[in-house]
Amino acid sequence: MKKLLLFISSLTFVLTNYAQSSISITDNGGMPIANNATIAAVTTVGGLPDENDFTLKNISSTSKDYNIIRIDNKLTKISSSDSAEAYFCFGTACFPATTTITPTPYTFASNGTGSLKTYLQEASVQGYSSVTYKVVNATNSSDVISFTIQYNSALSVKENGDLFSSVSNVYPNPAIYNAHIKIQSSANVKSAEVKVINTLGTVVLSNSTDLNIGENTINIHTENLPAGIYFSTISYGKNKVVKKFTIYK
Repeated sequence: MKKLLLFISSLTFVLTNYAQSSISITDNGGMPIANNATIAAVTTVGGLPDENDFTLKNISSTSKDYNIIRIDNKLTKISSSDSAEAYFCFGTACFPATTTITPTPYTFASNGTGSLKTYLQEASVQGYSSVTYKVVNATNSSDVISFTIQYNSALSVKENGDLFSSVSNVYPNPAIYNAHIKIQSSANVKSAEVKVINTLGTVVLSNSTDLNIGENTINIHTENLPAGIYFSTISYGKNKVVKKFTIYK
């Protein structure tokens, strides 16, 4: 009898500590975001903030109340008055950088969905930032799913030297079957590396191409990739550029 009780107690512990979250997250291309996932992003200076869109879904059989928590792990800081700012919108409400947790929880019916939009306004100089977002059940703190967005990480930072004097954005954007980048090279290059990376940091396409002095067009074959946000990197030696684009199907 004691052994049976011990087994039941152990089983309860396992089920409690490894229970699935009641909420799922997908990006705007429908790609699932795993718990504790790391997402790569690239910012621009002096332009619109970097935006990432997600869909949240209550996958449980009952309605749930959720809060969003934002944790600024690291934000680019140039001076006391010049730093990156992170903020987010949950449903129809948007919250400034000073708000790190939703003031009141949002109710999701069973199988109900809602939107989460995250933003980062870059400082006057592009730098590395890391922000974690948590979706937490307001009545059960162990029912949580989180992800971290790394901006301008080693994976995605622009390190363009003198070789690539001019690089266009990816076009068309959004892309469906094929996309292109125009790049101006100051020298003949043998086997520049071209990669396409998804928001989880996985290389989904990789090949090499030769560049001639002057303007070159690099073709990116996207027909076999699912919809979502991607980064195209072109690198040769210490020269590296990254361009963000979307695939729409």
